[in-house]
Amino acid sequence: LYEPFKGRKKSGIYIRGLNNSLIKADLPNDHPELVAIQLLHEHLRLQKIPLYTPLQLIFKQQDNHPYFLCSGRLYSNFQMLPMQGNPIRAKTTINNLASCEVDFSANHLRMSAASMGLQLSEDPYAEVQHLSKINDRDHVKRVISALISTSENNTNKAKYGLKNPEDKRQASIPFSCFDAIHRATTSCFPWLTSVRGIGIYLQSLEGQILMDAMIKLLKDDITSVPIHDSLRVPLNSAEKTCMVLQETWSDHLKVNFSTKVSIKNG
Repeated sequence: LYEPFKGRKKSGIYIRGLNNSLIKADLPNDHPELVAIQLLHEHLRLQKIPLYTPLQLIFKQQDNHPYFLCSGRLYSNFQMLPMQGNPIRAKTTINNLASCEVDFSANHLRMSAASMGLQLSEDPYAEVQHLSKINDRDHVKRVISALISTSENNTNKAKYGLKNPEDKRQASIPFSCFDAIHRATTSCFPWLTSVRGIGIYLQSLEGQILMDAMIKLLKDDITSVPIHDSLRVPLNSAEKTCMVLQETWSDHLKVNFSTKVSIKNG
């Protein structure tokens, strides 16, 4: 699990083409994001990290807009470690130190609100659960995420997509459940209708926040590994990581309030 990587994968910034191939981004060597990701990789490759492979920042091309890039997420093979119902990830260490994940809470919903200058409650999903009378929190999260990622005109696309998910590991969400959550979300967050469809932009912003936070942590000699919307760090660096993630989030969203982050030992 902790053996040094010996494959051909290289660190850098890439674009995932329409045929799923990776194309290296044509950027000058002094491009700030390229400099940042190479700096992180040069540090990480010398650390004892499970399943580490060269760090890559991968953007996607939209099918209907081949020149429009989105996603911009950080990838290494660490994300391949099983999580739910499996203890492997929970037991992994960083440089032989017990580790944990520090992640954003309801991040796309909070970023959507922050784009309007609004700050959400401690648990915005619970508000929707209470009003919709839907007990399944995962259903609430998935419906809200789908609403953020689709325009109002494409609500039915989100509705049918959740009823018949491409990922068969995900549960089907009945139409009646979707409708109840949709109504409750609109009632709790009426401003959401004006920002719907920004999910792909928020993914890119999330990637930028994580990469900037990783650079700041590195300056404090804290090693962090990205996992989509969270960072895995040594347990003794969790509180510092929370602070850095919150500060970086506020800077990128240009707001004078913070977001909520949580520490997960699993």
